[in-house]
Amino acid sequence: MDASVKYLQSIGALTSTDGYNGERVTPLGRMLSMLPVDLPIGRLLILSMVFAAAKSTDSNRSRGVHERALTIAAALSVQSPFDAHGRNAMEKQMRRQKFVSTMGDPFTIERVFYAWQEQLSKKSTGRKRKSEARDGESGRSQRVRKGKKWCRHYGIQQQRLVEMEKLIRQFDRICRTYTRQQLPEPQQSRPRSGTSTRPDESTEAWLNDEILRLIVCGAL
Repeated sequence: MDASVKYLQSIGALTSTDGYNGERVTPLGRMLSMLPVDLPIGRLLILSMVFAAAKSTDSNRSRGVHERALTIAAALSVQSPFDAHGRNAMEKQMRRQKFVSTMGDPFTIERVFYAWQEQLSKKSTGRKRKSEARDGESGRSQRVRKGKKWCRHYGIQQQRLVEMEKLIRQFDRICRTYTRQQLPEPQQSRPRSGTSTRPDESTEAWLNDEILRLIVCGAL
């Protein structure tokens, strides 16, 4: 019991003992109690939601911090997708080096997840498309087959990435419900005439990386 109280105090969900009143639930603690997820994941989601409510992002230019936070939360909630054994394990590990992030495994898995999704979204062309149509292969079957081939090449367990997809949708529903009930609508800033409020795309991507890194560090 004491260990649990100390942990809640350490993450800011409870205050320290206040005279005769004992511990009190903080605003963060009340928010965490409304989210049906583990506490570290809840903190991560709350921080990303607060950021999303305070700053509108342009999803057409780069992935928003909140969207990426959902992916990081999913990455932290599943077993590692990397297959350390099996045939040609070392060779596959070398192929995965292009996904490695200096900010740690969750960010590496995030890169792998988006690369996998990009691979699944690619459309078959020419002779391959005709062959698939002739064989009567459904869109879902094509997606699974392409995903398995890509994952085998890099030594990745596709099932873990599928689990992440489901968790991202689940976390997104939780956040949407919570945002409608607890957080204000994002304020859209009006650009001044003759000026541009859009940062350079590379600058925005770097800024999002830094903000997300701080959010993850603050949550964990």
